Amino acid sequence: MLGVMCAAALAQSKDTRTLTQKLDGFDLTRLKQLTADQRREIRDEINVDQHILAFVYYALPPASVQSAFNDFLKTIESARVDQQLGANPSVAATASTVAKTGGTSLVSLAFDTGALTQTVDQNVTTLHANGDGLYRFLTNQVVIPICASGDKSCQPGWAKNLDLSASFNVSGSGTQTLTGQTATANAPVDLSALLNKHEFSSATVQYAVWNQRDLRSKQYHDSFLKWFTQNSEALKAAGQSLLKAVDDLMNPVETGTAPTPYSQWITGAIEAVSDSLKPESRAQDPQSVEKAVSAQLDKLLATARQKDPQFDTKLQALFQAYTKYFSTQDQLGRNMITAPQLMIQATYSEPTLQPKLFNAKISYAWSPGTAKNPAQCTADLNQSQNQTCANPGTLTFNGGVDLYQTEQPTGVAQNTSRFRDAQAAFQFDRPLGPAASPAQLSIGAYYQYQRHPGIFMVPTGATTVPNTNIPLPPAGAAVLTDAKGSLYVVQAIVTVQIPSAGIKMPIGISWSNRTDLVRGNEVRAHVGFTFNSEGPLLSLK
Repeated sequence: MLGVMCAAALAQSKDTRTLTQKLDGFDLTRLKQLTADQRREIRDEINVDQHILAFVYYALPPASVQSAFNDFLKTIESARVDQQLGANPSVAATASTVAKTGGTSLVSLAFDTGALTQTVDQNVTTLHANGDGLYRFLTNQVVIPICASGDKSCQPGWAKNLDLSASFNVSGSGTQTLTGQTATANAPVDLSALLNKHEFSSATVQYAVWNQRDLRSKQYHDSFLKWFTQNSEALKAAGQSLLKAVDDLMNPVETGTAPTPYSQWITGAIEAVSDSLKPESRAQDPQSVEKAVSAQLDKLLATARQKDPQFDTKLQALFQAYTKYFSTQDQLGRNMITAPQLMIQATYSEPTLQPKLFNAKISYAWSPGTAKNPAQCTADLNQSQNQTCANPGTLTFNGGVDLYQTEQPTGVAQNTSRFRDAQAAFQFDRPLGPAASPAQLSIGAYYQYQRHPGIFMVPTGATTVPNTNIPLPPAGAAVLTDAKGSLYVVQAIVTVQIPSAGIKMPIGISWSNRTDLVRGNEVRAHVGFTFNSEGPLLSLK
């Protein structure tokens, strides 16, 4: 369903490029500086042989441009380490010590096992949805569009920074036993409860204040439009498949008995553009040059299609060959994934056997710098030395606070409080090896200060272990556990990914000095599975 709807939207998309944007590969600034008598220079500026990619970009239908834009973004998407696709780490099972700053473009589904701080460890499934992406999907629009500058109807709106998620416990039924000390009696006690429900865990609203790493950001869009004019020299040194595609495209109009169709065209094009450069022509129409060049290119396209019925097929083959060549070698996109990000987040959660909570959090992501500047990186890549061009990694910092929905006892006289704890965390993420590596490494630390004793809500059927004389209150009452103070967690995660399929699998381990309810060191394994629609969206053709 997703593929059919998005493919339909892609096929129906209109060419939103202005005339100037369609001619972006030609140096119009230089051309406009010439006089009508400088015919040799005019020829150099409009000669398709010297500006083959500019010609291809002008001639392409909008669906092909969108497809090429997706190919460009694939090189970026595979290297992203900023996306939070699983559960919020402060309230549920998670595979991350921090809430990351990036979200999904449409929807994602994650499964996590191995709670970071909770005593009751359950399996959690989380569904994320992006505000703008979901609206575009439901209205049959391209989710990650390439738009003309100033076209507000095409540009993603403010909702692209809005991420909504909900998490649910999906563990099988079974008995959970908490072993610790009560805060009042300071004596060991075991509380056992049968958990047999698949229940709601949490809901989160996340808004990215700074979101330049999002694939729909203006920075990536502008980079794509500039892409065609920055690699003219590299085109000449491209591989054999690219050169063959160029020959296949132009041979029908450049070969044969003199004068060839192309030589006739270039002679007429020089005359037409020369006339458009005359002062009286430019005074009458400020876009006379653009219109003259466009009209001549349209004539060449008509001639090429007449000479070769397969021209449009070859045109797209050439563009795809060019895109593939640069998307596998150019590191511009990957080295751009260093812009700072800032995210704010609010979460409502219902922890198992504990009072309901509200969490507020702020998250900031920052990259220390690029491994090399893009120019040097590209030079090395031309010599097959791509191991030095990895993304340098991202540091993410969190600060947050948990508040009870209603006031709870603190263990001091009749005092009550809504404050539960404050948290701080950081995590370093980077690809293992080159930026396109299928594996990523995450190392993080989490700190939580719990000012008052933890609260365990006595469930129906809870019992005490024999040999304890501590009476339990009726079901539904709160038992204070002697677990206030500091909680520390360190964690290491390796995430294996298949970007084109949108699949990631985090596998790791964590150590904590205690959990939210019980004292004592904990070592836990973490396994997860994430499907993100972004990868399949970019693979649509």
